[in-house]
Amino acid sequence: MAQGEVYRVLLKFTNADTDKVFTTAFYVDQPNITGFTVAQIGDSVKAWWNDGLGAGSPGRDYYDSESSLFEVTLRKWDPLTPVEESYTTGLPIAGAATSEVAPDQVSTLLSIRSGNIGRSYRNRMYLPAMAEGIYGDEGVIADSSALDIAEGFAGLQAELVGLSGGVAAARWVVYSKLLSAGVPATQFRVDARPRTQRRRNITPAAYQSVSV
Repeated sequence: MAQGEVYRVLLKFTNADTDKVFTTAFYVDQPNITGFTVAQIGDSVKAWWNDGLGAGSPGRDYYDSESSLFEVTLRKWDPLTPVEESYTTGLPIAGAATSEVAPDQVSTLLSIRSGNIGRSYRNRMYLPAMAEGIYGDEGVIADSSALDIAEGFAGLQAELVGLSGGVAAARWVVYSKLLSAGVPATQFRVDARPRTQRRRNITPAAYQSVSV
């Protein structure tokens, strides 16, 4: 590991009913020589999922018992390497919601923003389908729940920064392949309206956001 390098953190989920695997990812860089390990990254993601971080509830509260986080991987993304490290300690951990999982095509959008303007300065994470009850009678997530989810990811960001006892170890960044660079993430927005990765949704987003 070296200063300035960018890494992809890949979260892997499974659905016990369908045996399908769902993935989503974000990027971190190494802002100083301290660095981090896949175990530290994995522990942080597991804490977000199982315990909740910052002001957010545990991620698993939004998923049914058939949905589980089962692996976290870390791969150097810029410069790209073919080696991927895996974390499975204490996993899988199942969801805690009581209603059944929503259909596979349903996805919750997390928009990750930086302080800069333009498409190259924002990333997206498509979260796997949550429990049906989370989407409510109108088919959307309550604003309070969307805000809570955003708070959880803001808490994960703070956890990553503090991996080395106050020395910034892993910084969540918005990564642009075009620019081959990452800039610090400054805001997490969760769209209350369900989305899908496969086709464009022309309905305006209904974001709840947390700035960091």
